[in-house]
Amino acid sequence: MTALRHHAHGETLMSQAAGTLDPALSAVLSCHLQFCGRCRAHLRAMDDVGGFLLEGFNAPEDEDFFKRTMQRFSEDVAQNLGSVLPPKALDPGNDVLMPAPLARATGLRRETIPWKRMPHGLSRFDLPKVEGAAASSHIVHIEPGAILHSERHGGQLIVVLWGAYDYGGDHFERGDLHDISESGFKTFIGASPEGVTFFTAVSPVPQPAIFRTGH
Repeated sequence: MTALRHHAHGETLMSQAAGTLDPALSAVLSCHLQFCGRCRAHLRAMDDVGGFLLEGFNAPEDEDFFKRTMQRFSEDVAQNLGSVLPPKALDPGNDVLMPAPLARATGLRRETIPWKRMPHGLSRFDLPKVEGAAASSHIVHIEPGAILHSERHGGQLIVVLWGAYDYGGDHFERGDLHDISESGFKTFIGASPEGVTFFTAVSPVPQPAIFRTGH
């Protein structure tokens, strides 16, 4: 197995540790965590630091200190995420099996995904809405050489289940997490003999508040 190339952003892991990450995005991250000991270690460190701070946070006057400390910790993690731990091989696992968090949530196996065939070498399965989630969840398959154009969104997480794809000059394989904070309007290209199958959650575009004046 090749080493994982792509991991969660520090802000994403911080949101997961704080329990504020959208449940659909959290499900995708959980699948990546099954493959990635590096991100699991970072998440454990964030949990430990957050717990330590909360234990000493008693008085209302500590609130500003707490916020400043957590913000600084988040920024440090985001800046150093790529250098704290050395790259390591993909955690052992059966290359055919669906990641356990997704298998438990859907009851599906690789061969039982109820695909909806779409034009231009694409297939998709839309998962039921996750309770409390604003993001939508999908399993997508792109045939070898086929192209999927990205759409406007408010953030997207992708974990590669099988195969590989290219996106804006980067290459993503099984277990890699693609953490897209903003719409890039680039293309996903199936880049292995079997194409690529990935699990993704897509957040809606934030709607600006509309302020009314007068009557």
